[in-house]
Amino acid sequence: MVKAGIFLLARLWPVLSGTPEWFWIVTTTGLVTMCLGAVVALFQDDLKGLLAYSTVSHLGLITMLLGFGTEETAVAAVFHIIAHATFKAALFMSAGIIDHEAHTRSIARLGGLRTLMPLTFGIVLIASLSMAGIPPFSGFISKELMLENASHATLGGMPRLVGGVATLASLFSVAYSLRFVFHVFTGRVASGYPAPACDPGVGLWLAPAVLAVLTALVRPTLRTVPRREAIMGDFSWGSQRIERSQAALTDTDGARTDVRILAARLRRGPQRRTRRGSTAPVRRAAAWAAAHWRCAGVRAETRTAPPA
Repeated sequence: MVKAGIFLLARLWPVLSGTPEWFWIVTTTGLVTMCLGAVVALFQDDLKGLLAYSTVSHLGLITMLLGFGTEETAVAAVFHIIAHATFKAALFMSAGIIDHEAHTRSIARLGGLRTLMPLTFGIVLIASLSMAGIPPFSGFISKELMLENASHATLGGMPRLVGGVATLASLFSVAYSLRFVFHVFTGRVASGYPAPACDPGVGLWLAPAVLAVLTALVRPTLRTVPRREAIMGDFSWGSQRIERSQAALTDTDGARTDVRILAARLRRGPQRRTRRGSTAPVRRAAAWAAAHWRCAGVRAETRTAPPA
């Protein structure tokens, strides 16, 4: 549910990205959210509060990547969605295990659980290292892609602003990840636990253990897109798409044939549902509109052509 807004941004990305408004609004919102969420997470006493605000920070990271507007950053955003789902789900389940066994989620009251709950400690350690962006886990790959692209972004005429703020937020993410591990599991065993803590049964630790293994195995499989020299520096990507669209509209060869083919397809009604789902009617309507304008160009040329 927390990624519903991210899903909407990803769906709008092919249509709206590549414009100055998209870059300024989405990138700035994501950058501020990523930094503020990381700072607030660092000072949380409740385990789930720490994880919740860290989720806010990571959603800001994904938003910023989508705001950059390039294909490479879109690939990085999708991969971080998958990586974040694995390690954050494992950590939330582990926080539930700690609450179930120790009957408290307060970091101030927890400590030394490594000797009492070694299996849970291993799960939390792997997931926290991935959240911090430590290699070789999946969180390292997505965060490295983010930092590389942020270092090439220019916002407000300042080429190092985005990269500097993103690096600062990444340092805070390392801090709250290590705080989760060291304050809860290392040091002396805290006294005054409401109940004696120990590892739970397999029914509770199996699911987060599987997710912890996945966060160590997940790797990007999408094709690598060449990095651009500067992200949104002159908005050349959006301009190139507009130029290609205009070239397609002014291309008058075979326009009438295209209209007849499209009309026949539209008369056949809804097609079988494809992998793209509900976007098929939109694609058909866009193709019809393009052919209509191309045909209009043919008619205009016919009217203005000098007599032979």
